[in-house]
Amino acid sequence: MTEQGSVKRCAIRLNSAATAGCLLLLVVICGCASPKSPFAAQINQGRASGAGDFNLAVLDGSLYEQAQFSLAVDKRGDTAVVIVAVEEIRNLKAVYLELAFDAARYRPISVDSLGLLEQAGTPLVLSLTNAPGLVHYGEVLANWPDKPGFSGAGAIAEFRFETGPDADYARIDRRSSAVPASDQASHSLIYNAITGVFRWYYVNPGDYDQNGLVSVADLTPVGANFNAMGPFDAKSALFVVDGDHNGLIGISDITPIGANFNNNIDSFAVYGSTEGGDYPASNSAMNGAGAVLIGTQHFASSKGGGAERKYWDLVMVEPLISGHFWQRPVARGEEGTPSQLLSHVQEWHLAQIYDYLPQGDAVDIYGMSMATINERPAILLIETNTMNFSVNFQYLAGADVVGSQWNMPVSALGEMGHHSSPSLAEIGHRPAFIWWDDELVSGLRYMRAANADGTAWSAPITIDDAMDPGIGNKLLEYEGNPAAIYSNGATQFHVSVASDPAGTSWHREFIYSSANLDRFDAQPLPGGIGVALDDDDTGALVYKFVTINGFDIAISDDALVYPPNTGQNYFIDLGISGDTPYLVTLRSGSNRLHYSFAHDETGQSWTAPALIGAPDKIGGRAGVAANGLPWICYQDGDTGYLHSYHAVEPRSNQWINETDVADTAQTIGWLRMSRAGIHPAVTWIDDVAKLVYYAVFY
Repeated sequence: MTEQGSVKRCAIRLNSAATAGCLLLLVVICGCASPKSPFAAQINQGRASGAGDFNLAVLDGSLYEQAQFSLAVDKRGDTAVVIVAVEEIRNLKAVYLELAFDAARYRPISVDSLGLLEQAGTPLVLSLTNAPGLVHYGEVLANWPDKPGFSGAGAIAEFRFETGPDADYARIDRRSSAVPASDQASHSLIYNAITGVFRWYYVNPGDYDQNGLVSVADLTPVGANFNAMGPFDAKSALFVVDGDHNGLIGISDITPIGANFNNNIDSFAVYGSTEGGDYPASNSAMNGAGAVLIGTQHFASSKGGGAERKYWDLVMVEPLISGHFWQRPVARGEEGTPSQLLSHVQEWHLAQIYDYLPQGDAVDIYGMSMATINERPAILLIETNTMNFSVNFQYLAGADVVGSQWNMPVSALGEMGHHSSPSLAEIGHRPAFIWWDDELVSGLRYMRAANADGTAWSAPITIDDAMDPGIGNKLLEYEGNPAAIYSNGATQFHVSVASDPAGTSWHREFIYSSANLDRFDAQPLPGGIGVALDDDDTGALVYKFVTINGFDIAISDDALVYPPNTGQNYFIDLGISGDTPYLVTLRSGSNRLHYSFAHDETGQSWTAPALIGAPDKIGGRAGVAANGLPWICYQDGDTGYLHSYHAVEPRSNQWINETDVADTAQTIGWLRMSRAGIHPAVTWIDDVAKLVYYAVFY
């Protein structure tokens, strides 16, 4: 069985003044044979034919293997009768016709089946007018997948028209193609706060084949499943075909096709606002002035289909932190019935994830790093026994995207002596880290997991055994391979890049030197790595761009974010919003947070650092780019509370406080931030209670 394609109909003569018409709905189950028409039918090759003022097209969705269609017109006085016939047809199970007529001269008064399909079974029939000068007709066998179709010749349908004045016809409202705007057309919008994904299942009453348009071809699914009994799964296609949702696919399910004929959807739009009053006042009303377009999805991007109900997913890449959301169908720029108003308030979810007290009172944390590994939060701890200086590298990984559960800790490495300054990152879809080893090599070392979940680890590799202990290290992934940014003593910064994810061989290049180098941060960018560093000797905050091509490394000239003699930077957070770097710094003297962003992705010029309004006394602090925005968590030096702070927009000096991460005084050590999926996440240790805390905002 093949579904025939559409063809171009012959030209239709339309009177531009005839813009209104009637809706004739015939819903029947034919149970007896109709008399054969007395009018001779002239058979034409192909699927479209014309006879003067009338033209016929056979539409998509018609089910047959071979056919010749024709139409014949008999005009008697004020009446015109049009007969559609077929000759040499094989295996006919469904036929969908569009008859075009001159609306300035004719007015449709009736459409009747002539009983051709009754010879093969019980047909379902629908006829209606939906646009100037058009009548649509459909006929499909009930339970057609299980029945042989009709083969042979005969007349299909009879269309009757009146001639003469058309004033009454012109005054009747005509249904043209439109976006669904009834109460029954409202979608149910679902939001998964963990993944940041909106989802909705298809609603367009009468569109049973889920192609976006309500047409006579929507009889086909009704016929295929006629008399099927529910209840039907809400995610199934049968739930859609049960248009009146009474649990039975039957004759009453044809009514929504006529009631919503030509309604169509070509895309969807999802909106959000901080104010619920921006939700549309009616199905066809405009959104409020504060509504923000979250995103759109084209109809063709659907998932499901076939035996499943279609659905769409939309990821909220740069979401409103908290607000109200709704979805609307769209056709030709017009928006239809909104979904229900969905409200969501994001908040911090705090948990204790690790207790290292069982390791003994003498165990302290000598280093901690946090990273996003395969879109899940992960933490590396250096546990050091201060009595015997045994060292254990503990790897903790979230069991899901937001870290609502955590896997059992894994000991990645056991050593002796002094180890510090770890930096964790994802390298080639596996966790990896660098650290300073003052016991075995007096230098920088690298380890990578043997699998993606970090339950087994490869042997350590030495990156640089000629370095002095510095102020910190940063491991990054660049084009699939590891790159390490680190200081040598407190006078030089270097970059070392590896030949492969395993770190088989490394190549080192000098970045910057000064008599007294302090803190730094680094982030991968298109074409290289951005590095921001504090020159404590001059008081300048310097930005460098490291271009990497294999082992060919080039270092840009200095770009000054802060000029010399402006004080120290106690904290530097370099982040990326889009492809553009930004900086959050804590300046000496004011002890306040400042924000600056580059004018472009090169970072060769920056905006003047702006005070972003955090308290005067700031303790521990950490930053990350999440939800498309710069975020900072910091401890209030007066209260001991842990606050969160984020920019209103990526390139904006306006920042706002969110809810407190912890609203009781905390003993905070090793405060670190990263992403959990798209969400900001933070971790720290309470070195008194010997607990590791974790919080995520969604």
